[in-house]
Amino acid sequence: MLFRSVLTPNGDGYNDKWVIVKPGNYEVAVIVYNRWGQEVYKNDRYNNEWDGKGTGNFLGKDLPNGTYFYIAEITDKTAASANRDVRKGSLTLKRSN
Repeated sequence: MLFRSVLTPNGDGYNDKWVIVKPGNYEVAVIVYNRWGQEVYKNDRYNNEWDGKGTGNFLGKDLPNGTYFYIAEITDKTAASANRDVRKGSLTLKRSN
């Protein structure tokens, strides 16, 4: 599992969305927080679609440049007991000026 750490949603085709490289048999749920601990993005079945816009109280808003923190719950759907793993980390959101 590889979590890319940079998101630059400027439409150039590179890093426009936050990518989690994973095998097809894994399901990922993510929550992203800003530096104040506010939940800014949540997706229970993440499929590399986050482009720096918020959900919940930040719905549809372009989030500002900065460091964000994530919690990802990874489920291996091929395991008999649906093994789960939790990963935490940070990513940088940088918009063109």
